[in-house]
Amino acid sequence: MKNFLALCLTFVTFSSFANVNTKAALEGESKYPNFYAFLKSIDLKVGTRKVDPRNKHLTDSEFAYYAPQSVWDNLFKAAIKDNLTVLRAFGLLATNLKDNNITIMGPGDTFENAVIDGKIDLGLALPATNIAFAVWSPINDPKRPELKIRLKVFYKEPFTHKFPDDILPANLKIGYGDAETYWWDDKEYKQRTVTSDLFYGDGKTGFTQVKGIGGQQRGFMGVMQTILFFLPDAVHAMYIDDKKDQLVTEALINTTVDKFETTSKYGIHYK
Repeated sequence: MKNFLALCLTFVTFSSFANVNTKAALEGESKYPNFYAFLKSIDLKVGTRKVDPRNKHLTDSEFAYYAPQSVWDNLFKAAIKDNLTVLRAFGLLATNLKDNNITIMGPGDTFENAVIDGKIDLGLALPATNIAFAVWSPINDPKRPELKIRLKVFYKEPFTHKFPDDILPANLKIGYGDAETYWWDDKEYKQRTVTSDLFYGDGKTGFTQVKGIGGQQRGFMGVMQTILFFLPDAVHAMYIDDKKDQLVTEALINTTVDKFETTSKYGIHYK
């Protein structure tokens, strides 16, 4: 009975993602109308349930929203209409999750299938590959209000990804972090992870405190590094600098990409 009352209170407290009472949210809604319309359309009464006690080490939240594929389908459609990059779309989503104190948790196939079925090109972003499970959990640090969400992604197995040389001249090993456990469908899994903090504020949005991406430079230095294989935690941050319209990557090789949000190939688009 106690759990039922708590669940009812949760549904009364929020029924959609978009809390637009803050100045930042109102400005965001004006600039990205389709994406905010998408956020408002989500019915949290469908898909919200108690967090498995065995997953409490992953979030402080008592309840989590388990997003179906249709939510990711609609996210991509709205992002394309507003010409968003993955970093911008994730930053807006993370901000609304924190504003409404909502955790998202669930298997990665819903996200991956939305990319495949929708014929989505994620633009300049890590590919949706080998994702087993993910947790988007609000960060409540009064000293760092720009930090919105801690995103932990579990991978079925690590894989190597290569950005073009002018973006980041390095081979990245995704899912190179420590193996951690989670429970799903009453089964325990132990898999490699990538963890990062999503931030939004002061003219910047993106990922910081990235853990779990290994790196290996290309060229002569890369040959030398093969002795050590991949260097751990090779990417520290990746974010948009609004004033400069740049993508900034802080990694084993620091790089910038100009006209990031005004170049269509870098944004989410159809194949």
